[in-house]
Amino acid sequence: MHFNDLKLIIFDVDGTLLDSERIWKETLGIVGRTYHMPYLEEQLFARLVGVSGQEEERIYKEVLDPSIRDVFVSEWRQLANRTIDETVPVKVGSHDFFQWVKKQGLQLGVATSTHRQETEYRLKKANLWEPIDYVLCGNEIEHKKPHPEIYQKMLEHFHLEPDQALVIEDSSIGVEAAYRANIPVIHVADLIEPTTQDKERAWMTCKNLKEALVYLDTD
Repeated sequence: MHFNDLKLIIFDVDGTLLDSERIWKETLGIVGRTYHMPYLEEQLFARLVGVSGQEEERIYKEVLDPSIRDVFVSEWRQLANRTIDETVPVKVGSHDFFQWVKKQGLQLGVATSTHRQETEYRLKKANLWEPIDYVLCGNEIEHKKPHPEIYQKMLEHFHLEPDQALVIEDSSIGVEAAYRANIPVIHVADLIEPTTQDKERAWMTCKNLKEALVYLDTD
């Protein structure tokens, strides 16, 4: 597949540009152990990657005892967000990919389920904010991923057709959102291995951003 008409590359943030999913997983283990539930780091985290809103709350209700659920989730979120804000770990290849996008004369978009305040702060601290042409965040849409709304709105903003864009995503839910928006997607898997369905839906599956960039730069 060649992208002769490519005008826009859209990046997810958590797990794609920023190595924040790893911190969410590690801090889940820390809080889980304080509640004598060390198994949560593996069992719960995998189910929550890319999930937000009502589905996230449903999983919490299913897994966590109601007597500690709200406090547990609150402690975990506070620790994870504080750690991410302090360190803002950038994925290897993020800066190089951004530079390549602008060098090619392409538009650069960011579509994330995270709220704008956190997104803007972290991308600025990571020195990734300046090249971005448009950012759309979770508190600015009605339906979260895997609903295609966030990617449909990105296309509307740039006045483009789906085949004029390319999405870079790390999660199955993000891949599904791009797929449902009919936009080609490169799946750069983070902590969770891609499923057979992910591979079928994605135009390409890569181990990291550097691999994806090498392929695009020689395509």
